[in-house]
Amino acid sequence: MNEDVLRQICALLSPEALRSASIVHPVFYEGWIKEKYKRVVFTRADKESKRLWGHVQENQRIADVVKCVHIKPWLVKPKTDTYQSRTENALNSVAMLFHPEYIRSQARKRFEKRMEKALNRVNTLISTLTNVREYTIEWDESQNYHARLFLSFLQPALQSWHGTLTRLSIHVPLHLLNSFVTVKLPHLTDIHICLSSGNLTRREIDIHLDGFLVFLHNLKDTLTGMSIQTTPSSVHLELSRFFRYL
Repeated sequence: MNEDVLRQICALLSPEALRSASIVHPVFYEGWIKEKYKRVVFTRADKESKRLWGHVQENQRIADVVKCVHIKPWLVKPKTDTYQSRTENALNSVAMLFHPEYIRSQARKRFEKRMEKALNRVNTLISTLTNVREYTIEWDESQNYHARLFLSFLQPALQSWHGTLTRLSIHVPLHLLNSFVTVKLPHLTDIHICLSSGNLTRREIDIHLDGFLVFLHNLKDTLTGMSIQTTPSSVHLELSRFFRYL
């Protein structure tokens, strides 16, 4: 059959059927790859997520079909062994005689190593994806995220995808909105904003929102839809001034 006809058939198949058909013809395989990787979600650093990161980073063909990215940064924890031998315990005890903070300093070193590894993985992922149209970054108020990891998903991603993004959904702490001041997204048409101010004072809130207004002003020529949401924990957040300036 003509490949154009097969592509029309691809559009009618469910993802499950497309997966089964992917072994039949290269056109079906291409359609399955596009369906499988058109939206990627990164919310943890487990084996499954690392496998997905690897597929995207190591195969540019896969990276090129990713159109939607959803990220919820995770906690970075130092990797610790569940078992320590008697020899290791003895060496740690001796080391602590000369350096009482030895165990803690070793944990910090392990944490920094894992953090650098996570940051490198993020930077590589962002530079690999070149056709992202939709981006969602979500902040969980119940978690104490590491600022370095969270920020690596903000400005670098927006600057890298500035030429392709059309939809943006952000839920970030209010004090991080300043990261958007220098960002320009010339093709953005829709934006969803979830504001979380915590215990910031009214003056602090106004300062951060003023910077974010600069970012929104730069979208005035393309933006067609905007929604704003607030969290119950935003104690002093009051948006009448923000909307008046907007």
